[in-house]
This record gives sequence, C-alpha cells and structure tokens, in this order.
Amino acid sequence: AVNQALGRVIRHRHDYGAVILLDHRFAEARNRDGLSKWVRPHLREETFGSTTRALVQFFKVSKAKAEKAKAIASQSLEMNQRQNSLALKYEDNEEDKQVRKIVAIKRSENVDNDGFVSQDQILGEIEPAAR
Repeated sequence: AVNQALGRVIRHRHDYGAVILLDHRFAEARNRDGLSKWVRPHLREETFGSTTRALVQFFKVSKAKAEKAKAIASQSLEMNQRQNSLALKYEDNEEDKQVRKIVAIKRSENVDNDGFVSQDQILGEIEPAAR
C-alpha cells in the first residue's frame, strides 16, 4: 500500500511532489527494502526543522524547473505551429465586395541568421461561381 501511495505523487515527467514517511519503522533496513527501488536512494532521516527547510527549497526549485519546462514546451509548440500553417486568403472586388477568389496558402517559417523567413506556397485557388 505504501508503494502504491508513493507512485500517486508523481504522475508525469514534469510533475513533482514530496512524500514524508513519519513512521519509525522506516528507519529499519528490512522495512526500507520493501519500498520501491526508485525511492530508496532518496530516503533520509532528518529533524523537523531541516526537513521543513529542505521541503521549502525543493518546492521552490521544482516549481522553477516545471515553469521553465512548460515555457519551453509552449515555445516549441508555437514554433511548430508557426512553421507549418495553412491560411485562406480572400480576394474581393473593390466595387461590390463580392469574393472573387479564395487562395489556399501553406506558410512555412524557417529561422536564419536574421530571424524568421516566411515562405508561402499556393496550394490552390477557387473562384466562386457567378450568381
């Protein structure tokens, strides 16, 4: 049951959490040996004060790492969307504002030394039927 509870704290790669085992039985090697192998190297006996300080520091560092990972993932997603987007361009008649042509464009943005360079590729054009 303890191992199952330990596994519920961390759900994914960028998740973080702390488990505090407040039971004197975990000071015994035979009880520690029953815990999952991934948690054993992280076990330590500490005083209440040092544990509190370590937890505060752990959560500060972990939060910063998680926010950085989230920002990188968001930036990566944004870059991917920017690099491969599809747009529809409507060309209309100045006089009656009727749509004369719809153009499908694939936009690719690549990074060079000067920044982003857009490259548009026309995929097709549609001219609506006359009314």
